Amino acid sequence: MAYLLNGSNNIIPLRDPDGNLVYTDDQKATLLNEYFSSIYTEDNGTVSPGALPEKVDGDMPPVFFTPDMVNKINTYVLLNI
Repeated sequence: MAYLLNGSNNIIPLRDPDGNLVYTDDQKATLLNEYFSSIYTEDNGTVSPGALPEKVDGDMPPVFFTPDMVNKINTYVLLNI
């Protein structure tokens, strides 16, 4: 598991739209940014009223997390990657 967390992503070379291999981290970051920017819609600042859930009157009880609870979840996630 340590190899997943060592900060080195070891991403293999990627192909740009022209079919050329991209090797450097900066080039790969630019390529991935351009790709993800092209497939998602741009936020125009307005939300369709039909997309919002109805308002609910009520209180949610407080939620508490202990460090031990967080550690158990982190361990579970790391073991199941």
